[in-house]
Amino acid sequence: MKLSLLILPLFAALTLSSCSNYKKNENPTVITIGSGSKNAMFYPVATALCDVFNHHNQDKNVTCEARISKGAEYNLNAVENGEFTMGISQANLQFDAYNGNKQFAGNPHKNLRSLFGLHYEYMTIIAKKDAGIKSFADLKGKRVNIGNPGSGSRILFLQMIEKLGWNLSDFAQIYEESGSDINKVLCVPNKADAAVYIVGHPNKSFGSMLQNCNAELVNLSDDEINKFVSLAPQEFKKLPIPANTYPQTPNEINSFASFTILSTSAKLDDKIVKNFVKTIEANKSELTKKLPALTIINFSPPKTINLAPTHNGLN
Repeated sequence: MKLSLLILPLFAALTLSSCSNYKKNENPTVITIGSGSKNAMFYPVATALCDVFNHHNQDKNVTCEARISKGAEYNLNAVENGEFTMGISQANLQFDAYNGNKQFAGNPHKNLRSLFGLHYEYMTIIAKKDAGIKSFADLKGKRVNIGNPGSGSRILFLQMIEKLGWNLSDFAQIYEESGSDINKVLCVPNKADAAVYIVGHPNKSFGSMLQNCNAELVNLSDDEINKFVSLAPQEFKKLPIPANTYPQTPNEINSFASFTILSTSAKLDDKIVKNFVKTIEANKSELTKKLPALTIINFSPPKTINLAPTHNGLN
């Protein structure tokens, strides 16, 4: 009886200590990564990054969550104002946001910092086979989906038509569905003839449309590619969508691409940044198994690309 009286207080003390330690981890620091629509490219990328980090991270006081968003522009604004910890965008948009260029005029995002490069996003035209669209020029007068407000696709499309001296009134109708919802207007009668989107490949949503919607990917002409690359010559490059990316694309699709970048805020703690990047880099092979598009992930983005400064936690 005396032994049990001694053991009970000891057990209670150990239990209380265990509960106390558990409570310390009840409210971990949450790294949020702003992405895009669910079936486009940014969300699977953000999800893969968080899955790998959460599985291998030794600091259980920090966890990662992917967040669906309206796209690249939204992500950059959300990182700057503190809504998201990190955000994915095209490199040209990040550079414009940091410097207050174009749609960010008068509002430079000076807290933006670069972490690492992710994958290429290709300017992609997907069109109904019977729409008579064989180049970007053939979109004029057609019904076209240009992407939702705040998406990198919509922003780039507007820059592209401005380069050609066009405006939105040159199209029969404009639709604004996000990447994962293009099928709502492309795969039904009497709606969109085509959609223009900047997206990583292979892509689940585009693969489904090619298979089920009597649709095809459209080549850009060399002249069109040269004009559009000139919009951001350090961030864009002529790059075809590889042959056999989908069963329906046995040949390369002529296009151009932008490097995508993971951004964060200068205000994020250096130790968190260092641990996050170190964990992802150490487990790159697992990441690329989840998403083959990330085989080109670059932890030291090329200096030839204009970007916001690197975060101090990586210096």
